[in-house]
Amino acid sequence: MADESVKPNRSDDESLCFASAKEAMAGVAPDSYSLDDQISSSAYDAVQMSDEGKAARAAAQACMTDEGLVIDPDSGHPRSDASAGNSEANIRIAVIEATCNVETGAIQTLYDLTARYQAALIDRNEAAAVVLAEQKAELIAGYQKIIDESK
Repeated sequence: MADESVKPNRSDDESLCFASAKEAMAGVAPDSYSLDDQISSSAYDAVQMSDEGKAARAAAQACMTDEGLVIDPDSGHPRSDASAGNSEANIRIAVIEATCNVETGAIQTLYDLTARYQAALIDRNEAAAVVLAEQKAELIAGYQKIIDESK
């Protein structure tokens, strides 16, 4: 069995090609994977900061408090005992939280707001998304060419 800790020796041409490919991928791949995360994260933050989002969460929290739950001020969610797993008490808390989110309309409001913010951010970033899609297509075509030529 070969020693896997020993790296194969590359020719100068292979090393230049590898360095070039690594540099090209570093400039394309991370951004192409993070654009959707950036949109999702920005939309979530906007919803949380919006008056409508705050009002929806407050209504759900008031319902939960009325049902005897204690709201954690840091997370905005009802307190539960994480170490207790699926205990009867934690299941009860989860059911009350879900029921309050639905009955107050908070969950629908938050999802509708999120969709609106995401749509606006997608529209605003459409040009960047098109460029990234083109770059990905070029990379995939290049990879496929390498695979085809190696057969």
